Amino acid sequence: MTTKILFERTAFDIDLRNLRGTTVRWLSNRARQIEGFYNRHRQRHQLMTLDDRLLKDIGISRTDALKEGEKPFWKS
Repeated sequence: MTTKILFERTAFDIDLRNLRGTTVRWLSNRARQIEGFYNRHRQRHQLMTLDDRLLKDIGISRTDALKEGEKPFWKS
């Protein structure tokens, strides 16, 4: 299905099937981004709850764990 849209006295053909595909891809990308934010938040919270023995096992100091855990979820 093709629709003509008038914009500043110029007609543009827009393929609505392509527009739907673009919207689905955009929504899918946002869902993956939100999932990544949630996973990052959860992992940082778990890192902050580890005791010193476990942190030593994975080679991270308490200071490094706190520094990483205090980052906002949107920052890598």
